[in-house]
Amino acid sequence: MPLPLADLRLDPDNPRLPPDLDLGLSDQRALAIFINKHFDPLRIAESIEEHRFFESEPLIAVARGDVYVVIEGNRRLTALMGLSDSRLREEFAIENHRWAALEGGGVPQMIPVLLVSQPKDVAALLGYRHISGIEPWDPYAQARFIAQLVNRDGNSLDEVADLVGRKRTEIASKYRDYEVLRQADEMGLDTRRVRDAFGVFNNAMGRPAIRKHIGAPDPRDVDTEFWPLADDAEGSLAELFTLIFGDRRGEGRVIADSRQLGDLAKVFADESGRALAVLRETLDLVEALESTQDIDQQFARMINRSLRQATRAVRLEPSAVDDATLVAISDLQGVAQILAELYPQGGER
Repeated sequence: MPLPLADLRLDPDNPRLPPDLDLGLSDQRALAIFINKHFDPLRIAESIEEHRFFESEPLIAVARGDVYVVIEGNRRLTALMGLSDSRLREEFAIENHRWAALEGGGVPQMIPVLLVSQPKDVAALLGYRHISGIEPWDPYAQARFIAQLVNRDGNSLDEVADLVGRKRTEIASKYRDYEVLRQADEMGLDTRRVRDAFGVFNNAMGRPAIRKHIGAPDPRDVDTEFWPLADDAEGSLAELFTLIFGDRRGEGRVIADSRQLGDLAKVFADESGRALAVLRETLDLVEALESTQDIDQQFARMINRSLRQATRAVRLEPSAVDDATLVAISDLQGVAQILAELYPQGGER
């Protein structure tokens, strides 16, 4: 049915918005500015001004009192708001100057809207479009949508899997990982870095050894009635966040590429605990992995690595060295003497 633009509202519970945005239904201008900054409604506005609004693709909304909250089409609504409000366009232009070139045309008097009684009535449509379909949300938004279907709408994980057309294992994994971040927020941990790279976190949690490190359940064991982690998991969870994403200052990170998550899992899988101890001490993933190998192999690798480094240093032929470097050279000579005494010829002590 056609509705006046003035009666339409952006959805503050849109899964694409961060949960800590702390904006409500009354904060429409702030919501529009945020959406303009992060989700590029300008391209839609330019298309509307040039080609008019496509009435064949209505917004989807639910009634809230005397207004209508748009649950599908928030970028289009933001574009319409910008075109119809010159002052809002000026604010949008601070983020992208191309808004200033728009004249505000192409906005119909009445906007085509499909009204539904509650969000879950179109859960299958939204799930297919934004999780399985051609307009996928980012991984965090997908997980938040899944959590809304469970926590807000009362669906089981099996029902959500059927709604969005994905396997239960994938749905349970995304739900678990989203709930891990919610629980981490309750613990007082900083999860912003993890949310921003949620796909990497979801990838990490697909590895049994990493799940075991923080005590997270396998997908088949996820129980939506309880938090995924034990109350005493804060320390191990904080460590995992830091190793993968760094701390608040960006320090402590050992993962530069998501392909290294497999190596981190090997460190956690080392039953002796030696690899994790080395990783905590050195923050060197390669060294931590090497510590799990045979002692003789470790010794040979370290000696050969030291020889290569020392040889490269000698080739530099510096014109002068400071006192600290002279002390280090003396120490190296002492180590060489010890090695010569321990292993004179045969290689056995």
